[in-house]
Amino acid sequence: MPVSPLALNDRFLPAGLAIVCLCSGWGANIYATQAMILVIVAFCALCFSIGDWILSVLGAYMAIWYTVLYATGLAAPAIIAESITLFGYGLIIYILVRFGRTSTETYLDTITTAAVLLSILGLVGYFTGRPAVATLGNQNFLGAFLAVAALACFRKKRGPFLVLILPALWVCHTSTAVAAFCFGLGFIAWRWKGAVLSIIPGAVYFFFIDGHTFAEVERLAFWRNAWDYLSASWWTVIFGFGPGIPWNPGNGMLHSEPVNLFWNLGAAGVVLAALYIWRATRAESDRCLTAMFLAVLVDGIGNHIFHTIPTAMLSIFVFALNDRQEEV
Repeated sequence: MPVSPLALNDRFLPAGLAIVCLCSGWGANIYATQAMILVIVAFCALCFSIGDWILSVLGAYMAIWYTVLYATGLAAPAIIAESITLFGYGLIIYILVRFGRTSTETYLDTITTAAVLLSILGLVGYFTGRPAVATLGNQNFLGAFLAVAALACFRKKRGPFLVLILPALWVCHTSTAVAAFCFGLGFIAWRWKGAVLSIIPGAVYFFFIDGHTFAEVERLAFWRNAWDYLSASWWTVIFGFGPGIPWNPGNGMLHSEPVNLFWNLGAAGVVLAALYIWRATRAESDRCLTAMFLAVLVDGIGNHIFHTIPTAMLSIFVFALNDRQEEV
């Protein structure tokens, strides 16, 4: 089992003390500024502690953005604090899972158990005339959780759990979740060839079973609007508007994680994410974990899976467990 590198990668912290002391001329007062910079330094140090160059660069990039937003007043301190707090907590969970001692099988069994319980609640709601949301508040979120978790059942003696999970996924009537499950299942069956072929049943569900057309997809209008703002300046195309900055104060969700990433971190953030995805999928030593990883990505194309806590935590688990393969 991999050993945590935290004790070996704390070189940034001595410099962090100097940064905290010297950055005192912004914000409401000296003390508020020093407190904010301390949080940013801690976030950056966590990213460096992993010993993963892609995540280190991404963390440094976000830390610079947080500092710029605070120093220039482009974002309210509350928005910056909320964003960096959520990202920081997510990073802590990622580190603990990736370098922890609990076995991958235990994590996958926990994910499966949670999916079974949510499936029961969702089915009870559906058959009693209520939406199939369980405790996640929305059918899209329940569907996303079940689509990813169902792929953990394609292990020895875990298949019977699909008897509950798949019907619950079906009654969610969520196209992105079904597409994500099909893509992951195709990968488990025939690797990348199967993943590509899975586009066919996904499209059949989208157009003929769920009855969608591209013309009625409201999210396309959201994405066009976001692009209009981004393309107004070369700066925003490259760097975005900054982490945590909402697309629209009234409805900040773009309902697409790639588009949201582009909005917040620009082309630079997209490139870093693409490098991470390429590395995370190249090993494929654990087909089940790679399939779950891909399902998270596919669902995120049309859903904000990283922006609701249960599905975000599930995604962090999947990413960290999949990245354990880098330590082998």
